[in-house]
Amino acid sequence: MSEVLHGFYYSAGAAILLIILVTVSLLDIFGSLLRKVVIDGEKQYQFAAYFLLLTLLVIGIEIVLAGG
Repeated sequence: MSEVLHGFYYSAGAAILLIILVTVSLLDIFGSLLRKVVIDGEKQYQFAAYFLLLTLLVIGIEIVLAGG
């Protein structure tokens, strides 16, 4: 990140910050759903669907980054 900003590549820096923001938000939602499942024992299907979506999203990003 610092190399990008020192090189004045602001669009790349903004993309990195956006990726970090989205990742942290998704992990926060994931953690919240996991707490509800573990503590309350509810919303197992919603948690499973979100976990599957998150897994597919990460795999998709890895494929795109590996190809580029």
